[in-house]
Amino acid sequence: MNFIEMSKLLLSQAEELFGERVNDWSYDHQVTIQDGPPHLIYNSSGEIYISLSTSAQDLEYKIVSQLSHEIAHVISPAKNPVVDYLQILVINEGVSEFFSLLALSTWFEIELNEVYESKKEPYPEYFDALNLVIDLHKGNRDIIKNLRKRKKYLNELTYEDIRLENGIVDDAKIHRLLSSFSFQQK
Repeated sequence: MNFIEMSKLLLSQAEELFGERVNDWSYDHQVTIQDGPPHLIYNSSGEIYISLSTSAQDLEYKIVSQLSHEIAHVISPAKNPVVDYLQILVINEGVSEFFSLLALSTWFEIELNEVYESKKEPYPEYFDALNLVIDLHKGNRDIIKNLRKRKKYLNELTYEDIRLENGIVDDAKIHRLLSSFSFQQK
């Protein structure tokens, strides 16, 4: 299966879980491999491309891991073209890691717990974000889809949006979900 086919399949699965993608950006399933970490590329023509890390080249597990993570960002990009700035919140990365966890488990028929354990290293910030999103799902399986009905961009969510959808997650976790995401490159 090539990148375009993989991207289409993963996007369909992500939309089923999290709702339809934001259509403010055009996405034609363009995937490249470049030096550096995987990320979305936003161009001035309103298009999004996915860039995977060279570490994924020819390693299907890493390709699925990185591509599924970035596909979740395609659903709700961290950059709003109207506001034209990039703001990444913990919830953005948590949802992307959550989708990557599910995609890897399904794609390779691996127990969820085994994939979950593999996510602990090497970046604990992503693992913490994943755990916060898992906590959200404990109270409501469709919470991300419901939240995206309120605000199509996850990084525009407010404390009240999350509180109204989920009574399980405490105030401190909601504030962490809505805080800016940062990680230490190793």
